[in-house]
Amino acid sequence: MHASPKWLLIVILALGWLTPTHTPTATHAQFSPSYTEMDCPDDIPLESGVRCGMLEVLENRANPAGRTIQLPIYTLPSFAETPEPDSVVFLAGGPGQDASIFAYYTDSFMPFRFSRDVIILEQRGTLLANPALMCPEYGVTIAEGYLSDLPVQEAVQPAADALLQCRADYQAQGIDTNAYTTTENAADLEDLRTTMGYEQWNLYGASYGTNLALIAMRDHPDGLRSVILESVNPTTINFFPDTPVNVANALYGSFAICAADPDCAADYPDPEAALFEVVDRLNETPLEITTRDLPQNIFLNGRAYLFVLFNTLYQTYYLHELPRIIYDNLDGDFGDISAIAQSYLYSWGDFSTVMHYTIQCTERLAYDTLDEFEAASDSLDPRLADMTDMDNFVTWAICQGMDDLYLNPADNEPVVSDVPTLLISGQYDPVTPPINGDVALETLSRGQHFVIPNAAHTPSFAIPCARQMMAMFVEAPEAEVVMLCD
Repeated sequence: MHASPKWLLIVILALGWLTPTHTPTATHAQFSPSYTEMDCPDDIPLESGVRCGMLEVLENRANPAGRTIQLPIYTLPSFAETPEPDSVVFLAGGPGQDASIFAYYTDSFMPFRFSRDVIILEQRGTLLANPALMCPEYGVTIAEGYLSDLPVQEAVQPAADALLQCRADYQAQGIDTNAYTTTENAADLEDLRTTMGYEQWNLYGASYGTNLALIAMRDHPDGLRSVILESVNPTTINFFPDTPVNVANALYGSFAICAADPDCAADYPDPEAALFEVVDRLNETPLEITTRDLPQNIFLNGRAYLFVLFNTLYQTYYLHELPRIIYDNLDGDFGDISAIAQSYLYSWGDFSTVMHYTIQCTERLAYDTLDEFEAASDSLDPRLADMTDMDNFVTWAICQGMDDLYLNPADNEPVVSDVPTLLISGQYDPVTPPINGDVALETLSRGQHFVIPNAAHTPSFAIPCARQMMAMFVEAPEAEVVMLCD
């Protein structure tokens, strides 16, 4: 998931007020995690009553005399006079996404709050945590790679080099970058539960947050009353080798939605042909786009154009609008694309990319092969394959440079659990398709999986009936959930 421009503005405004003023410290052998309430900012439009706090935990639990880190916590209060004692805890995606944005846009949590508080954890290494393992240089260089006409593996190398240099710089500061893993994230979550005094609570993970929730189910099941997994990212999938085909399926799913609507089909009869005609034109004559935050304009070629379209497919709105946008582009109207291209091309800027790639290299790519990567996009149109290969091969290049990772084979094994679990998938999700939910469900004995028709990534963010199903589940996790979205 990528943050919208509006979210990015709010995150930028937020910098400085919630990040602790002290640096991570060396600890004593008897260190205990702690949760401390703190004032919320005056200059951020939080809802009245939102409570803020800070969790302090060990950076590496295998080193009890080592450094500590601090993680911001946001509590959105229930509307009930006496809330239920088991709050809902939201786990953001990425890995590496800033979670504070969800403390400002709370519609997705509204149904839960009629009976429960909602708690949002800022995961270790992310934007407002201390330390935050960001790498602005990576965000710029990977955008330049998409905008270039270089072969994929040559185009991604500067970005890989930039990320590895950021990682080395953090290590030189004494930060144990290898401690920023899902297992440690799950242990942070357990420390938060105990320090806040909860006997049990309910987890709600979205995208990578589902992977974090699954590891919490594996390692710390006793504190869990129920779990929601939306846009499921199970431990056993071949994420990178599968992604090119998943992207293509979502793209052609958008076209299928249009074909099933007589008006849309009449207006946009062949969006695939139109798409690749636009790509060819842009490869011949890139589109100059005036930028707001960069010292120079950018020139959008076919590869970067497809990358922008891929990112729009995360949102259900654009899944339905894409044929129109493509035909507008074919007619020379790039208004939609010009408005969003810069934000999407440079969207890595608000991600904790060092944390992101530590997790991807340790828990995903370590179990893939180069042959799988090289064959991943073979079935696609070469122009689409050129775009999808970019993320795969920058990840491959980065992981080859991380030769000191701590691997845990359990991270690639199915999570077996009897915690009541609701799984929600979007029919045309470009990165976590419904098959992922089916795979995870196989070892979740009390799981229920629902696919939301004609929806993209994290469908509940756009579709109220999905939010209603999730709220019904949390009220009665043992009951059969009714499908409300048709």
